[in-house]
Amino acid sequence: MIIPIGNSGNLKRAPFITIIIILINIIAFIAVNGRISEDNNKIMNAYYEYSDVLLEYLMNYEGYTFAELLSDQEHFKKQIENPEIDSLSVYYKAITDAKAKYENAMNEHVFNRLGVSGKNKGIINFLTAMFTHANIFHLIGNLWFLMLLGANVEDTYGRMNFLIFYILSGIVSSLIFILSQGDPNIPLIGASGAIAGVMGVFMVRHFKTKIKFFYFFFPFRPFFGTFRIIAGIVLPLWFVQQIMDASGQSDSGIAFMAHIGGFMFGVIIAVLINYFKIEEKYIAPRIQESSNLMGFSVEEQKGLDAYYDNKFKEASLILEAPFLKKYNYESFIPLFESLTKCGNNSRAAFISDLYLSRVMKDGDKTNLQNIFREMETKKLIEYAGSSALFKMAKEFLASGLHEDARYLFTIIIEKEKFGILGAKVLIYIINNDIGIEKEREFFNSYMENADDETKIVLMNAKRGYNEQE
Repeated sequence: MIIPIGNSGNLKRAPFITIIIILINIIAFIAVNGRISEDNNKIMNAYYEYSDVLLEYLMNYEGYTFAELLSDQEHFKKQIENPEIDSLSVYYKAITDAKAKYENAMNEHVFNRLGVSGKNKGIINFLTAMFTHANIFHLIGNLWFLMLLGANVEDTYGRMNFLIFYILSGIVSSLIFILSQGDPNIPLIGASGAIAGVMGVFMVRHFKTKIKFFYFFFPFRPFFGTFRIIAGIVLPLWFVQQIMDASGQSDSGIAFMAHIGGFMFGVIIAVLINYFKIEEKYIAPRIQESSNLMGFSVEEQKGLDAYYDNKFKEASLILEAPFLKKYNYESFIPLFESLTKCGNNSRAAFISDLYLSRVMKDGDKTNLQNIFREMETKKLIEYAGSSALFKMAKEFLASGLHEDARYLFTIIIEKEKFGILGAKVLIYIINNDIGIEKEREFFNSYMENADDETKIVLMNAKRGYNEQE
C-alpha cells in the first residue's frame, strides 16, 4: 500500500476555500447518504418486479425456457432495455407498467438527480455532481487529494481564482465524460474531475515540489516507511495510468475520462497563466494587496516568497535592504536563515547582532523570547553573533530564565573557543556564580590552549579553579 501524505510546499495563508469545499462535500454526503440505500432498494424492488413479469411473458407467451434465458444473458438484457411485447398480449400492460416503474425509480435515484449525464446536462447538475459521492471511501479519497494539493494551488493563485478554477475544472471534466460516454443514462458524480484539474495545475506550477508518500507492505513482517518524489514525475505517471485504464475499458465504475479531461484542463490553464505572466502581473500583486496585514512592501513580499520557495540566495539578496530600514520581526528569521543557508555566516551574525541589540534596547522581552524559541527550533542559534547572544543570555538571567541563559553561555564559550570573548563570558559565569555544565572543564581548557592575552583575562576572575580543590 502506498498513499500520499504531504508535500514540501509551504503555505503562506490558510486555505479557506479548500476547507470550505471539503466541508460542503462532507455536509452533502451526510445529507445524501441515507437516501442512497433507500433509492437502491427502490430500484432493486422495481427491477425484480419488472424482470419477473418479463420472464413470465417470455416463457409463457414467447416459448422460451428458463434455461435458454439463463444461458443467453445478452438477449435477456436487451429485452429488459427494450422489450418486444405483443400489444395484444395480456402481459402488455403489466410489463409496460413495471418498466415505467423501474425507469422512474432509476430516474429518481439521488445519483441521477444530482449527477450529470447525457440526459441531465443542466447547470445545476454540473454543480451538484461535484459534491455528491457514492460512499465514504469515494469521499475520503477525493478530499484527501484536494487537501494535499488544493491548498497550495489556492495559496498560489488566490482564493476566488481557485474557486472559479475548481468549478470550471469540474464542469469541463464532466463535459469530457459526457462526450466520451456512450450511454447517456450513466451519471457522473464526485469531485475527482475537479481535483484532477487541481493536480494538473500543481504539476505545472509546483513542478519541483516533492510529494511525500507512506508505504506499508506485509509480505512476512511489517515493512513501512516514507519516500518523496517531485510532482513533475509522479503526477504525469498518474495521468498516464488514467489513459491506460480508460483505453482498457475498465469496468471499475471510475470515470477515467473525467480525470483525463480535468487534468488536461488544469495543465492548459497553468501553462497559459505562466506564458502570459498572468500570475506575475495580476494575481500576485492582488494577493499581496489583500493579504498584506503585516505592512510588507512588494519587495519584502517577493523576498518572503523566495524564502518559502527555498530560494535562499534570492531571498537574502531581496530582504536585506528593506530589513535594515525597518527591522521587521517577520522578515528577520527568513533573512537570517537564508544567509546561513547560503553559507554567509558572518553576514548572518552581523544581522542578528543589529536586530537583537535593537530588540533588547527597546526592552521587548516577549519578542526576544519568541525570537530565541524560533531560532532554537530552526537550529539557528549557533549562527547568531556572539555579542548579541551574550546580551540575550544576560537578559534571560535577569528575567529568571536561568536554563536558557546557561544554554546561551555554553554556546558562546564553544563558539569563541579560546578567544577573548569566550574568556570574558567564562569570567562572567564564574564571578556571578552561575554554574554551567562543564564549567571547570572549560576553564582548564582555556588555560591550556588560549593565547597569553586571553589567559591574563581569565586570571582576573575572582574565583579560579586552579586555586580550588
